[in-house]
Amino acid sequence: MSTLQVDRIIPYQSSSVTVEGFSAPNLATTGSNTFVGNQNIQGTITASIQEGFALVGGVGNVSTLVATSSFGGGGSGFPFTGAAQITGSLGVSGATTIGGELSVTPALLPNGFPAGTGQFIIPFLSGSTNVIARDSDNALYWQPAFNVLAVSSSTGNTTISNSGMTVTSNTTGSTQVTTTRVVSNFGSGRNIAIAGDAASTALTGLTGITNPAIILQSGSAGLPPTFYAPIQFQASQSFTDGRVTITRPLIAQQGAQITGVATQTFNAPATDTQNDMIVVNNANIDGRAYTNVFFTMLDYPSFGNEFKDSFVFDYWTDFTYTTGSDFIINPKRIGGTMLLSGSASAIGISQLRDLGGKTFLNQYANLISIGAYAPATTDQIVIGHDALPFLRLSSLKNEITGSTIISGSNGLQVTGSVGISQVLTLAGQDPLPAGGVGQLAVSSSNLYYHNGATWTQIN
Repeated sequence: MSTLQVDRIIPYQSSSVTVEGFSAPNLATTGSNTFVGNQNIQGTITASIQEGFALVGGVGNVSTLVATSSFGGGGSGFPFTGAAQITGSLGVSGATTIGGELSVTPALLPNGFPAGTGQFIIPFLSGSTNVIARDSDNALYWQPAFNVLAVSSSTGNTTISNSGMTVTSNTTGSTQVTTTRVVSNFGSGRNIAIAGDAASTALTGLTGITNPAIILQSGSAGLPPTFYAPIQFQASQSFTDGRVTITRPLIAQQGAQITGVATQTFNAPATDTQNDMIVVNNANIDGRAYTNVFFTMLDYPSFGNEFKDSFVFDYWTDFTYTTGSDFIINPKRIGGTMLLSGSASAIGISQLRDLGGKTFLNQYANLISIGAYAPATTDQIVIGHDALPFLRLSSLKNEITGSTIISGSNGLQVTGSVGISQVLTLAGQDPLPAGGVGQLAVSSSNLYYHNGATWTQIN
């Protein structure tokens, strides 16, 4: 055996020395070798390791064989850097913290909603087991193409996007919450919305309505939708008393109770139209149905001044106005008319009218009672009653400038005394009538008295 010792190489020509036929008999080919310091090995080192094991650093910086099945059981293989592929279930008994990006595999949504691919399943706690899972109907999905988060279930679906949230039921339509309004949709023409600023929704028909409002949609399938705000509220910049404005007809089928003062403001009706304020159904008196019962303001100038912009109460059996009554109020007339059977012979009138700048009181009926109550059915005019000692006409003497005519089949009947402060004038009767006891008559310039049998001249 020879020993090679190199102290120096002269002359030195390069940084390397080549030794051919080098032999190191102290390096074991079997067993183990110990190297101190860094070793630069160019090439491949192959170690024979049993399947299912890996070299892992151990005590004293000496690697040991560790079964790969133990990775994750006690966490001895973590923290872990790199990519890991897990086939099967992953159980985590404590909290899970994700410091970077969580990537999930895209999948189709259950039940086909929403349509299309590219939805990513986001697992969540399902049921009462506190296990991250999902069933076939309930899932949480993210659609990156539309930036929408969807919650899908068998009874309804909810989607959340940057513009709002939509809740859809399988049976009752959908509700949408956006940055400007809350919308409930159920087919064309059956949509309702609540908006803080109706005009900001940019919907057709709401231009200029800057108040908070309840919005409805009208129209049918295939037609452009039209929106209107039937109920509006006062906005903060115009707030006075918090009033609610109803811009469409309000129908209360079961009645309406108002506590406080109710003011109804409307424009006078157009010519030959009317504004009905009260309409009564099913009116019936003595077994007769009255089908035309209402309170209105109307304007029918062709029927006279009393029908121009008049308040009218009508109570009629039908729309031909044959039987019933009405009461009219306007500056030209105050009063009513009654038709018992639709004929002029059974008409009753009581009204005060403006007749050419003069007031005109018209009382027309079969039985007229003034200052008294006459229960009799005989056609007559009754003035006064027992509590009145006499009828005083002297206050009218200066207003009666012409003749006064009282006509009737029975004449004028006066019960009680009659005082005449001036002249009593009797029209001549030629010849004298049949007469009756107590009657006076003038014939041929003579005054006669009837004693019940004959006329007797008393002048």
